[in-house]
Amino acid sequence: MKGTMDTHLGSIQIDNEVIAKYAGTIASECFGIVGMTSVNVKDGLVRLLKRDSVEHGIVVKANNNKLCLEFHVVVAYGVSILAVCDNLVDDVKYKIENFTGLQVDKINVFVVDVNTDKEKVAFSVREYKRKQQRDEISQYMSSSNDDNDGAYTLGDLLNTKKND
Repeated sequence: MKGTMDTHLGSIQIDNEVIAKYAGTIASECFGIVGMTSVNVKDGLVRLLKRDSVEHGIVVKANNNKLCLEFHVVVAYGVSILAVCDNLVDDVKYKIENFTGLQVDKINVFVVDVNTDKEKVAFSVREYKRKQQRDEISQYMSSSNDDNDGAYTLGDLLNTKKND
């Protein structure tokens, strides 16, 4: 069943694949999620999917305009599975409800594998730290009251960090 919303001008139907693709994109951006998996029930085989087929690791069910999503994911080695899954559920619920206007009733996460490739894990951690640094710089730039025409240096940020 598709998610349906009625408006004063007519009805809107959102296909489950659209929701799955959007949810898969959100999941692939979450820290600690290495990728989505496709589970072959017949053989019990699990395979990591490429980023262009993220919707294949997700099952979307719509019932009475409430969504139920199932994720089959691979997590990075060394991360807290609980923290990663909590982050995934919070992000997906918030963004899907804003994107579709439909209520997310349930999100089930199936951790199917852990990626022990140390190089990929290190890369993931480095990217996360870089994102934190970019966020700190953006926050500093937006909260600064200096009259410097928007020109900031790394030294400005470091001096602020030392003073804190």
